[in-house]
Amino acid sequence: MELKKSFSDTERALRSYGAVSETAWTTDKGHSDVSMAESTMSPEEIEVEMARIQRLREVLVRRESELRFMMDDIQLCKDIMSLKQELRQIVSVPGTVYTHLHIF
Repeated sequence: MELKKSFSDTERALRSYGAVSETAWTTDKGHSDVSMAESTMSPEEIEVEMARIQRLREVLVRRESELRFMMDDIQLCKDIMSLKQELRQIVSVPGTVYTHLHIF
């Protein structure tokens, strides 16, 4: 009987997990994701916010560019190492013309 009750409680908890009726809703008064249509911001405040967002966008675009450059640099380094290894293998093959070259 105790096992059946425990299973029933577990099953009920799983069915209600994430359910709207079981979710504790909270209101965050400091949350900034508010529709501009519902906002009471003045036109000047909106312009200031737009300028702030534009500056943030410029910083993020610049950072993205830096990160892409770094990724390209890393990939080029990997390619160079791979080519060096391939060249070493070619040079190490006996009986080839390349054995008399001293590249490294």
